[in-house]
Amino acid sequence: MKKFLFLLFIPIICISQNSDCGERPIKPLLLENQTKKEYKKSNIYLEYKKNLKVWRTCMSPRAMSERDEQKIKESLQLKSEIILEKFKEKISDPCGEKPEKPARETGQKHDDYIKTSSYIEYKKNLKAWKKCKSPQGISKRNQETMDKDFVKITKAIFEDCGEKPKKPIRAKGLNNEEYKQSPEHVEYRKNLKLWKQCSSASKKKATAGPCGEKPEKPFREEGMDHQKYRDTPQHLEYQKKLKIWRDCNVELRKANK
Repeated sequence: MKKFLFLLFIPIICISQNSDCGERPIKPLLLENQTKKEYKKSNIYLEYKKNLKVWRTCMSPRAMSERDEQKIKESLQLKSEIILEKFKEKISDPCGEKPEKPARETGQKHDDYIKTSSYIEYKKNLKAWKKCKSPQGISKRNQETMDKDFVKITKAIFEDCGEKPKKPIRAKGLNNEEYKQSPEHVEYRKNLKLWKQCSSASKKKATAGPCGEKPEKPFREEGMDHQKYRDTPQHLEYQKKLKIWRDCNVELRKANK
């Protein structure tokens, strides 16, 4: 039974192999008034031998393997391009275009129009689109696409700086300028600035690695000579710390090789 099934598959294999190389060249007939020597020297026979050699090379296991590899490579490349295009489309506008409002029929009452299935579906899609476009939706997507250090960073920020200050509620009847000048909003802006400075430092510390953060270059006073600046105690200490930091990273790279 197994032999029978194998024989059934032979024609399929042959057809798939011949699809790239074409059919085997047909040997020309020997003419009655032609000697074997003359036959083998004839143009038609020489052309046949040339085509046969090309066909055999094409049908060789090596050539077939190279073609298969090329097909696999092209298939993977095509898949990669499709994935990349979808990714680009997603990051460029993951929410898509704004849903289009359905046309209202002539003479249709407003109450009847908003009860139609097309309008109800439009309102549903519009709500989802607005949610996607909202700051909360953008923030959620950013969190989902963050690297593996996201949890580590947020934990470090919370431990060092506490929760992010919450914006005060705007009192009813208060215009934007009055709201911004209110003591609550002034205090909020002050606390937010301090929190941002603290969170930025915590993030650097959390992602610094085994060697710690790269030493920060000291500020150079305006008009100070370059050599004088380099001879200051602050710059000398900075150079010392920078060397230790660089040596640590060099050793770390060597150990990871």
